[in-house]
Amino acid sequence: MGEFLNSFQKTWRGPLGRPARRHIVGVARGGGILAGVSYYANRPEYRPLAGGDASKLGEIAASLETAGIQPRIVGNSVMVPVEQFD
Repeated sequence: MGEFLNSFQKTWRGPLGRPARRHIVGVARGGGILAGVSYYANRPEYRPLAGGDASKLGEIAASLETAGIQPRIVGNSVMVPVEQFD
C-alpha cells in the first residue's frame, strides 16, 4: 500500500499530475454547474396575486394556506406558485 501511495504522489506532483489536476477541477466545476442549474430549474415560479394594504396581506395569505396553497409575501404583494395561480 505504501508503494502505491508513493507512486501516486510522484505522479500527482510530477509533470503528469498537472493535467490530472486540471481534469479533476474541470469535472468538479461541471458537476457544480449541473447541480446549480438543476436546483434553479426545479424551483417553483411565483406570480403576484394580490397587493396593497399590508394588514390585508396576512388575511389573504392565511386563506390561501387553508386552501392548500403556500403563498409568499414579498414587499406589498402576495405571491403564489404559477401552477396554482388560477
